[in-house]
Amino acid sequence: AIKADQYLIDAWLNLAILYLSEGRPVEAEILFSGAAQRDPDSSTAAAGPGFIAVLNGKYADASVAFDRARKIQPDDYFMSYALGRLTLREGRADEALELFRAALKANPEYLPATTDTALAYLMLARDEQAKVTNAPPDRQGQFRDRADGYRTNAQTLLEASYRADPNSVAANVALGS
Repeated sequence: AIKADQYLIDAWLNLAILYLSEGRPVEAEILFSGAAQRDPDSSTAAAGPGFIAVLNGKYADASVAFDRARKIQPDDYFMSYALGRLTLREGRADEALELFRAALKANPEYLPATTDTALAYLMLARDEQAKVTNAPPDRQGQFRDRADGYRTNAQTLLEASYRADPNSVAANVALGS
């Protein structure tokens, strides 16, 4: 009975994801909800409302769902990545960087996380560069050095993304190729 129930839950989740891809969030939500009720420890079922929230532009709600899914399955690289994207969207590059690192630790070959880690570094470099303008002359060097370090990290990651996928639009645009 337990195995049959798991097959049913998996079928609901697969159908929910199919409905999402077809732009049918109401049906997907019903299936995600049913799966979550039957298996509260399913990270995919917990993340389901987050995917629907993203489609509806409710990013705060999506963050809550993705965070819940990540707590259920901490080594799920995609949940770390999805939560990192939302965090970066909110302008919290330092927090997003940690989430992207978690995604890359779980799956070092996941190129979107590599590219978005570079973006987080570029945002941090921008923030440090802004501090240079407002800092007294004797403190400007530390902010400038950190900004340079962040830019170097970003450049390295983008080059790695480009080497892994020379057709990567994000890496090509960022590298000016």
